[in-house]
Amino acid sequence: MTLYGWELKKIWRRSSARLALSLTLVWALLGILVNLYYNRSYKPDGLTPRISGPQEVANQQ
Repeated sequence: MTLYGWELKKIWRRSSARLALSLTLVWALLGILVNLYYNRSYKPDGLTPRISGPQEVANQQ
C-alpha cells in the first residue's frame, strides 16, 4: 500500500472526518436546492413579487 492510500485510510477511520464530509455534502446539496428554487423565478425590481420563469417567458413572447 502506498503512503497516500495509508494516509487516506487513516483519515477515513476518524469519525470527525466522516462528520466533516457529511456536513460538507449536506451544505452543498442545500446550496443546490436553494439555487434551483431561487433561479426558477424572476424579479425585475424590489417592488413586484417574484414571477415564475415559464410565466415570464410567456409574458415576454
